[in-house]
Amino acid sequence: MWQPGAHSSQPDDLNDSTFLVRQPVFDAAKVVRGYEICCQAQSPEGPAATDQTLVTRRIIHQALNVIGLQSLLGGKKMFMNATAETLIEEDHAILPAEYTILSPISANAPTPDLLNSCRQARQAGYGIAVPASSFQSLIDIAHIVKIDWQRTPGDTCRSVAKHFLLQGLTLLAYNVDGHDAFDEAANLGFKYFHGTFFCHPEVFPNPTLTATQTIQLQLIAELSKPGIDFKTVEEIVKRDVFLSVGLLKFVNSAAIGTTQHVTSLRQVLTLLGERHVKKWATLAAIGGLCRDKPHELMVTGLVRAYFCESIGLAAGVAERDLDLYLIGLLSVLDALVDMPMQQVIESVPLSEDVRAVLLGDRTSQLGQVFALAQASERGAWVSAISLGAQMHLTQRQIAERYYDALRRVHDLFT
Repeated sequence: MWQPGAHSSQPDDLNDSTFLVRQPVFDAAKVVRGYEICCQAQSPEGPAATDQTLVTRRIIHQALNVIGLQSLLGGKKMFMNATAETLIEEDHAILPAEYTILSPISANAPTPDLLNSCRQARQAGYGIAVPASSFQSLIDIAHIVKIDWQRTPGDTCRSVAKHFLLQGLTLLAYNVDGHDAFDEAANLGFKYFHGTFFCHPEVFPNPTLTATQTIQLQLIAELSKPGIDFKTVEEIVKRDVFLSVGLLKFVNSAAIGTTQHVTSLRQVLTLLGERHVKKWATLAAIGGLCRDKPHELMVTGLVRAYFCESIGLAAGVAERDLDLYLIGLLSVLDALVDMPMQQVIESVPLSEDVRAVLLGDRTSQLGQVFALAQASERGAWVSAISLGAQMHLTQRQIAERYYDALRRVHDLFT
């Protein structure tokens, strides 16, 4: 079994060119059950020269020793690719079996050694997930079959799903990017869902805001004004018990680092000051809007917020760090209230360049920072590296800020 530092090709060799991101895997109730770990790691000689076994080892190393499994996964399962060599040498044995689902990479027919290693991994409690196009010998060992929703025609998808369900296998729909696609896959019997569907608003005729959503958006609007009227903010927050409790919870979390226990809204407003009230009260409002939505929407917005704020500091736009934080956090507003973004923010007094970014403009400095956040979370490596280079940031610097955002979000919710 490989151990960090014990192999002739050490994972640290890719330290400057390895970047892990996580993408959520949901169940049919839209609760996150795990994260697929995606990795950018490339040899200076190009993709063909990249040692995929070393990449897999780098994923294990960074997950354990750089990010930390708790910050990366939050107690959920890790879906990760594994090469034949790493499976045969049992590199995965240093990962907790109950939280790890391995996806063997095998372009050719699997060897007896690989098949035996997969069987042993299953017996040890690791999950095995394989694409629907895999060799039958691998499918016979796996318990999860992945079907690419975007690349599989509808009729084919239905017949393939039925075929594997009859074999007692669990189905994972991959690249599900719309709510209609999610509903169709769920109706076909898929158990797990990967994709960006949760970040898009569901389309309803004549959408209207609930009373609770109206309160949250009123608070966001008030907080977006140049100067905060603390009395008005307090009055809005008091109208929603959940909002009041949520704000107190955030302010008393370890992530804030306050030295005294805060028990009233007046304490929050006087203790934190205008700048921090804007950040934490806006977060509480987003949390209120998330009540009937996947919690991952709030996580996504907050990771973007922390990442954009940190990138802005490194990219020479430190004076706009609060705006960058708000751009990241408010970027999920449309999905939270199931309305087009333009309609949602029309009553929010945002600056013109912040409003432009939320409506899709990526030409400004703020827009480029947010574009980097989106490219990173999608694993759009070419775009992320190019955008980072324009800001004079290395891939390692981008990765470090992404990892730090994950840690901060984990700390906030624990």
